[in-house]
Amino acid sequence: MGVRVRDLLGRHLGELRYEPTAKRIRGMLDGQTLFDSRKALLVWEPRRVLPTYAVPVGDVACELVPEAPAPAVSGPEAKIELPDVATSAPVLSPTVPFRVHAGAGVPLTGRMPGSAAAAEAFRPDDADLRDYVLFSFDSLDAWLEEDEEIIGHPRDPYWRVDRRRSSLEVELRLDGHTLASTKRPMLVFETMLPATTSRQTPSGCRLSPVTPARSARTRAGPAT
Repeated sequence: MGVRVRDLLGRHLGELRYEPTAKRIRGMLDGQTLFDSRKALLVWEPRRVLPTYAVPVGDVACELVPEAPAPAVSGPEAKIELPDVATSAPVLSPTVPFRVHAGAGVPLTGRMPGSAAAAEAFRPDDADLRDYVLFSFDSLDAWLEEDEEIIGHPRDPYWRVDRRRSSLEVELRLDGHTLASTKRPMLVFETMLPATTSRQTPSGCRLSPVTPARSARTRAGPAT
């Protein structure tokens, strides 16, 4: 029996979903690096259609402080600023701010020592993600995938192929011979495949000539 793709993707929309990424992920704020990780995850919070990055707590350089509960406000000054996540709408629009969470967890504030700038963060109450922290994309000054800045939000890895400039040292070897080496590769990330290097040869890439080994095989020719 056939399965409609939209139904398949939407079946777990109300759950916390995640996918590991092979990219090096960095977050910058106020001229400082808040985190630098090669173990990041793409995370979709319940009812979210756009992912955000989560990084291991051990890769976070900033101080993470639980947010104090907002004081209750009553009377004419009270305003409903955040949408009600308990409504029947199946999807949270991308316009719904990061600080609205449809799943359980601890809201956090991330701040580097000596800096007044703060980043919004969230630690989900989930067995698989208990050692990870999600960061608001909009509360940081810049996000880097490998050595390239990304704009807007992390992209869904199931619908695209990304090529990123990197400073990862790459060496290609065959039968004990170095064919190529570089510290400035272009890495290609394809869905469900390990990262590969671009076929374009960047400047600074060293190519080593290799002499083919003489084959022991001979091909029989016509008798003379």
